[in-house]
Amino acid sequence: MTKIYLIVMGFILSIFFVTGCSKKVVKTDVEFKDNAVIANDTPPNPTSKPVGIDLQKPVQKKAVFTPITLYFDFDSYELRSEHYAEITRLSFAIKDNPDIDIVITGNCDERGTVAYNNLLGMNRAAAVRSWLVEHNRVDAGRIVIASNGKSKASKCRGEDCWQEDRNITVAEVK
Repeated sequence: MTKIYLIVMGFILSIFFVTGCSKKVVKTDVEFKDNAVIANDTPPNPTSKPVGIDLQKPVQKKAVFTPITLYFDFDSYELRSEHYAEITRLSFAIKDNPDIDIVITGNCDERGTVAYNNLLGMNRAAAVRSWLVEHNRVDAGRIVIASNGKSKASKCRGEDCWQEDRNITVAEVK
């Protein structure tokens, strides 16, 4: 009897191992855009048609947010408290649009070395990214940071011009 039990159990287990779990095949559409790969893993569902939407009409993409600029003090990458509300609005725009990524670019005035200003610009961009991630829970993987250093500084001189140059810009990654 034990022999028959072992044979039956072995047969049943072999059926499970041979057949395994059924796997759902998902068609993946891959698009190449500006040397980046964008994958759409959502399987098409031809039977579902949203009520009240004309599928023949082209859908216009709404603007996610307009590019913003935040300013910094001389030789600093500390965020000004006056910018917290602007950064919070930005975080809502990012979270409400999961299909977009953003780039934060740090800029500096003409004073200082190229290397120092490149690092300072990167630190300014990183400070905004950190605030978005830590305080507003935005996925860090959706934020690219960069630095122009002083390469985009204006040609005019004086504190008013330099203040305009000490900033970060936030834009949607195209």
